[in-house]
Amino acid sequence: MPACIFHLQLIVNDIANWKAKSQVIAVFHTNAGHPTLHDQAYNHDRNIATGNPYKKLITDLMERGVQVELCGALQPRSMAGEMQTPFPE
Repeated sequence: MPACIFHLQLIVNDIANWKAKSQVIAVFHTNAGHPTLHDQAYNHDRNIATGNPYKKLITDLMERGVQVELCGALQPRSMAGEMQTPFPE
């Protein structure tokens, strides 16, 4: 698991335990953006056929209020429909 996802889980858990108000925004930059790919794009990008193993983790974080953003360097791929958050079925 990418360290960023693990640390985001820790932060979100701490916020919930403390009953604190927060706004958590995770910005994925360039090559670190692969956890945000849908299965087909992840397979193509990583040259595998298993789908995105991080999709559920990212989706869970989003359901808990984490805002996921992609940096501008990823926009050409995002606009081509290769990257989408949240993940389409």
